[in-house]
Parts: sequence; structure tokens; C-alpha cells
Amino acid sequence: MENFIRYLYEYKNEQRVRNVGFVKVDRDDAGGTLQIHGRGTFLSNADIRVYLVYMEGKKCCGIPMGELTHVQSIISCRLVYSQSEVEQYTDPEKLLGIVLETNGQGTYAAVWDERILPLDKFVRATPRNQRPSLEEDFEKEDTEELAVEACESPQNCQNFRKISREEMAELPRKNWYLANNSFLLHGYYNYRHLLLITEREEIYLGVPGIYHRREEVAAKSFGFAEFIRIPDGSIELSWQECDMTKDFGYWCRKLERE
Repeated sequence: MENFIRYLYEYKNEQRVRNVGFVKVDRDDAGGTLQIHGRGTFLSNADIRVYLVYMEGKKCCGIPMGELTHVQSIISCRLVYSQSEVEQYTDPEKLLGIVLETNGQGTYAAVWDERILPLDKFVRATPRNQRPSLEEDFEKEDTEELAVEACESPQNCQNFRKISREEMAELPRKNWYLANNSFLLHGYYNYRHLLLITEREEIYLGVPGIYHRREEVAAKSFGFAEFIRIPDGSIELSWQECDMTKDFGYWCRKLERE
């Protein structure tokens, strides 16, 4: 059994700005338990996504471990994970710490070796058995581009197409980096599809989600500034691909041409 305590820091502009608490870590060959304590965070009715993190090259990858809702200033929770959960994403010995991500109310992290995490390169980790050969596809020289047509706003477009993340390899090369955009990954793994909106000379990419002011802040920070709702029957969606009980739609951004 290994036991230690690490400080929990608030991050701004990819730098640690202040200590807001600590994380007590107990771990062994079977997994680990994290006791997370934070005070003075100034959070107000915040929803917090909790990630275990590791580095993959220059990317900081987050393994989703759940969500805290309606948090008011004080963070107090217990996270238990198993080795098998982590092994779905990476080797357990590669774990570096935790990241707590809010929608516009700050980001917090505790790191086992006290390094400063490159949160500007933070992405949601993809399970090993779901990883597409996307990077290989992106390196192909002969990629057939999609036929596109233009519109002034995605809200006015009428050519909708549901696509997978793998099909982003069909987009103009300048947009391939978006496959690792953490906001896109969050929406994709919640609803299992993306939306391509084309009309004449413009292409718009839509990430499925629910309209909320806090979500709008997050969407804009990742470049998906416009929220649209598409007409019923425009595309076929299963119950897993949408939410009929809330204000469901798509956060959109215009894509670049070659």
C-alpha cells in the first residue's frame, strides 16, 4: 500500500495560481482511493467533471471518473478506482494525478510528482478498444473531400449528415486537429455521433449537447460558438444519440477549407 498527500491547485492560463486544498491518495496493486478536499474555490452551483490523468506524448489525457453537481465553494468527495478501469485506457503506473474541470468556473488539479500539467493540451482519453486508426487515416495522401455548399449560418442550412469521429478523416486536412478537441470528445462519447452541416462553400461541424448557459461558456471556449436545433426528421437518431427530455441540439463551428 502506498499513501501520500498532494496539494490541489487552481489553474489559470495553464499555470498554477493558488492552493485550494489537498488530495489524500491510497493506492495498491488493485487500484486506489482518493480523498479530495477543497475550500475557498468560489464555486457557485458548479458541475465538476473528475478525471484521472496521464500523459501521452505532449497530450494530457483525462480518464472520466464521474461528475459532481451543484457544488458550492467546498469540494469534498471520495473517488475509488480499480486497476481494470484504468487499464481500459493506459497502464496504471502512468497515472499522474487528477483534474477537476468545471464549465467556466475554473480548473483544479493535483499531481503526484508536482509537475505543472499542460492543460492547454488536455483531451478526454479514449478507451483502447474504441480508438480508431484516425491518426493513420489522417496521414493518407489521397483523401476524398466532401462536396460542400455554403450558407450564412448553420441554422439556415438544410443538408444535415450524421458522422462518426472516424469520418472526420474525410474533412479538409486543416480541420483534422479537431478530432482531439476535448469539448468535441465529451459530446461525442455522450451521444455517439457528430453532425456535418453543408451548404455551398461552407461546412459546419456540430457537437451534440444540451443548451445551458454554463455549457455555452465551455462551448465557446473550445470554438463551438453557435447552438442550433435541427428540424424533426432531419436525421435519424436512436435514444442513445439524443435527449428528448431536455433542450437538445448541436454546438457548431465553421470549418476551414483547404
